[in-house]
Parts: sequence; structure tokens; C-alpha cells
Amino acid sequence: MSESSFHSPFGNINFITNPDLFPIDTLPKNLAEVIYEVQRRVQAPMGLIASSMLSSMAIACQGAINILAPTGETIPTSLFVVTIAESGERKTGTDKIFTQAIREFEERQKQLHADQLKTYLREKYIWDLQREDLDKSMRHAIKNNEDLSSLRDKFDDLINKEPSPPRQLRLLYSNATIGALLKNLSENWPAGTIQSSEGLSVLESKTFQSLGPFNELWDGDTYINIDRMGSESYELKNARLSISLMMQLQPFSDFLSKKDYLAINSGLLSRFLLSMPTSMQGSRVEQKRSTQDNNSNALNQFKEKMHHWLQNSAERITNNQAYKNLEFSPEAENNYIACRTKIERLINPDGELHGHNALASKLGNNLARIAALIHAFTATEEKIDIKTLNAAWHILQWYTTQHLKFIKTVKNEPSDEDMGNVLLQWLERHNNPMGYQFHVTHIYQKATNSIRGKEKAQRAIANLENRGLIYYNKNDRPKTIVLRNSFQSNLGVSSPLSHIAAHQKAFEGGGLKGNDPTMKGVFKTSSPI
Repeated sequence: MSESSFHSPFGNINFITNPDLFPIDTLPKNLAEVIYEVQRRVQAPMGLIASSMLSSMAIACQGAINILAPTGETIPTSLFVVTIAESGERKTGTDKIFTQAIREFEERQKQLHADQLKTYLREKYIWDLQREDLDKSMRHAIKNNEDLSSLRDKFDDLINKEPSPPRQLRLLYSNATIGALLKNLSENWPAGTIQSSEGLSVLESKTFQSLGPFNELWDGDTYINIDRMGSESYELKNARLSISLMMQLQPFSDFLSKKDYLAINSGLLSRFLLSMPTSMQGSRVEQKRSTQDNNSNALNQFKEKMHHWLQNSAERITNNQAYKNLEFSPEAENNYIACRTKIERLINPDGELHGHNALASKLGNNLARIAALIHAFTATEEKIDIKTLNAAWHILQWYTTQHLKFIKTVKNEPSDEDMGNVLLQWLERHNNPMGYQFHVTHIYQKATNSIRGKEKAQRAIANLENRGLIYYNKNDRPKTIVLRNSFQSNLGVSSPLSHIAAHQKAFEGGGLKGNDPTMKGVFKTSSPI
């Protein structure tokens, strides 16, 4: 799958590209249409759009919903998401669309809080006067050695009726210190998000000065003690935090390298859904603004769902109610366990997640979160069903492969996708009258040096085969590969080389900072479901 086979609701398919193979086909129709619509408007990478959409869904739901997993865990619906994209990828334009509903809700709640504050100040003023009168009565009784029993009862009754200041909802943080953020989550509104389409500003602030609380908040710990020297300690109770950052590669790599790679070694990075979408720069088709931009049924319905869950979260927090607990259907429960078992097997020495134990240990948890968010925005049934879990599994596959690609990029290790791109260029340059057929042994011996030799060449061949760009005739003697005639459409661009030519130089120089791996590369089979 390269171009999604999902039927686009838009007439001009030229706006819809998916070279990163984000599994949009597995999403419910209403969410897929949202991604298509945003890409038509903004022409940002599909993976970037999907990450922004999932982040906004988590922000809306995290204050209202938990998941009761078949393993016995209670899992929050918050997400930690990082999208690596260079300048010009229209990160801000994409995030603006998805955070609009959140900012509008915050503004309405701000006006509501102003009205509630007036009421509170009036009631508090009256209460203070009553307290002063009672103080005078008690002082008089004590001075005259009178019985205080009735006054004590009045005191207890008055204390119980002391007005509480209204909570002021705040959901989005972009430049708060870690102390201010945690204090707000403790004393004001216990659900927030560190959100920025220019994540460098967040990394340069003091938000991530201490990493421990972020791990605990992602885990959904019921009580988190915050001890402070020189000031009063406090406690976070049932607080929720999401993180949604878009940034360039180098600043994020620099952040990870600080304090002897504490963000990696502490397990923080393993909690993130991380992606590095392929750039769309150079392939966009500019267009006039359309009246359709303001009348998208898909986006309007998405905003309505956002408002529903934001309102639900606000009411639950204001009224000190319990979280709504989502459960899996019996069939989905069995398959959720199968998914987690499959992930566990991949940690073995011959598994594709060997050496990535920390990442693997968080995948089952993130699987439940993604499934719950899809369910919350699409389902009519009470429980998370098998189809929703299947969609979440494919999305988790995609993010896991992206995560591994990021790690290889940071370490300057070429990925299978990089090698596949180099081989594709070499095959195109060395085409012949035999219909683009090549002997595999010839590739071992004559291909570009960076993929020459059996091991490297086989990695490149396997990648192109997974992407549907070649036929690999393993039963031929000698073995051959044949370029598919339709490989141009598989890449979703006018030329198969236009998206990878820029990466050849970077790869040959020892480090690729662009293209993404295929979804099929991590778990080999598409799903255990």
C-alpha cells in the first residue's frame, strides 16, 4: 500500500499523497476523511497530520476516559507524541486546524470562569463577614467564661460552608516551567498538554528540567508526590498530561543527548509515538481558497466530537466525578492479549525489537490508548470492538517502525528504507532492454558501494519488495528481480526518483534525515488479529 485505496471524497486526487504508507485505510471513514481534508487544505505530510489529529483527540478525552485493559491495568487516554519535520512542512498550519476546537473551548471556559469568579467573590465576602461575627461572639464568650458548645457547632457549620474558588480550565502549555506546570495540575486543572508546533521553544524552556514526573503522569499514577525543598510539598491526584511537539531533527537529538541520554535511559522516549514524515516540499500544488474549506462535514463533525469530550472532561473534573472506564469486547480482549504476546516475542534475540526492550514494553499500553481514542470518536457500541483494535494495531506498527527509523538516523545508521531508495536509483540508471530485469548476484557485485555485498543488497531488495516496487523471483536460477511497471504510482509522485534523489547524497554521506520506513518492516505480518 502506498497510495491509500480509501475512496477520497475530493475530486482532485493530486492533493492526496501518502509516500510514508500511513495506514489510513484501516481508520474509520470519518477519521480518514478528516486527514484527507486537512491534507487537501495544508498539503502537509499525512503522518504529520495523523499525529496532530491523534494528539488533539487525546487532549479532549484524557480528562474523561480511562481504559480497563484485559491485563488488569487501568490506562489513561493521554498520549506523548513527537513529530520530526524540518522547517516548511506546515507544522503550524496543521496544528492550528486541530487545536482550534481546544482554544475555542478554553476561551468559552475562561468567560465562564470570570462569571463564576464574581459569584465566588460575593459569596466569599458574605462568608468573611459571618466569620468575623462569629469571631466576635467567641471572643466575648471566652472573655466572660460562657459555654462555647453552640458556638463550636456554628463554627463547624460555617467552615463546612466556606466557598471554594472556581477552577480555571487550562489545557495547553507551551512555555511553562516544570514547577508551574505541576502546580497547575495539582491545584487548578488536573488535565493539561504541553503542545507546540515549534517544539524547540519548549525544549529551550525549563519545562523538561526534571523528567521523572512525566513518566509517572504518562503511566497514570493515581497519586504523585512532588517534594520541594524550601517550599510546601504537594500531591497530584488523578492528573493527566499529554505532550504534542513538532520540531526539527537536530534540536530533538541534542535534547536526547543531554545528561548522558537521560531522556532515553529513563524510559521517557519509549513512551512517545514518534514519526519522521517524508517531506512534501517541491511536490505541492498551490490552490485557491475554496468555500469548501469552511463547510467540511468531516472536520465539523470532528470538532463536535472534540467539544463533546472536552465538555465531558470539564464536567467530570468540576463535579469531582470518576473517570468513565472503557472496556474491550470479549473478542477484542482475546486479540489484545495476542497483540501483546506478539510484541513480547519480538524482544527475543531473533526478533525485530531485540535491543529495544524499553520501547517494546510500552507498545501494548499505547495500543490500548490509540484504540480507545478511535473508539471515542467513532463508535456506537459501548465497548472497544475488534475492528477498532485492528486499526490501532496498524497505527502502532507504523509508529514503531518510525521510532526505529529515528533511532537509526540519530546513530547515523542507514535504514532498510534508505538502502531500498539507493537500490531503486541504481536500478533506474542501469535499466536494460530485458524489461528492467536484473540478476541478484550482479547487484551483489556491481551495485552502489553502500549497498554492495549480499547482506546489504538483500536488505535493500527486501525493502523494495515490501513496498511493492519490485518482483523478487526467488525461484529463478539465477535469482532475479524485476521493476514493477506501476512503481511510479506506488510512490504517489510523478517520478519514483523525485522523492529519493535528495536522500541519496545524505545516505552516501553517512546519515539520512528524511524518508520513512514501510509499515511492514517491524512486525512482518500485518496483524495477529
